[in-house]
Formats: sequence, C-alpha cells, structure tokens
Amino acid sequence: RNNPGIARLLAASHAMSGDLQTAQRYGATVRENYPSFELNRLSELVPDKNANDTRHLIEGLRMAGLS
Repeated sequence: RNNPGIARLLAASHAMSGDLQTAQRYGATVRENYPSFELNRLSELVPDKNANDTRHLIEGLRMAGLS
C-alpha cells in the first residue's frame, strides 16, 4: 500500500506463483488507487517489446481478480 504503482506487478506475480490470497490483496490496492483500471487497455499503457510478457502480466492480473 505504500507504493501503489507496483501493486499491479505484485498482484500478477503472486497470482502466477499460486498465492492468490496475496494477489487479490494487491489487486484490491490496484482498484483502490486506479478505479478505472481495465485489463483490455493494459497493452496501451504498458507496451512491452515482448508481447508474451504482456500476455503473462494480463493473465496474472486476471487471476488476481482484475478485469
């Protein structure tokens, strides 16, 4: 909660590692700080040289309860 800018990455990382409870907590932080967050716009906001990395990030965020 001290750095909401990294909550998105922490949510995805914890989800992909199987720690869904922690992932959902970070997902809630994302929602609290960025209420208009939408996964379908993520690739516009965070362009990545490797499209696979972006897909994995989106998959992890979806697992964390974000949409």
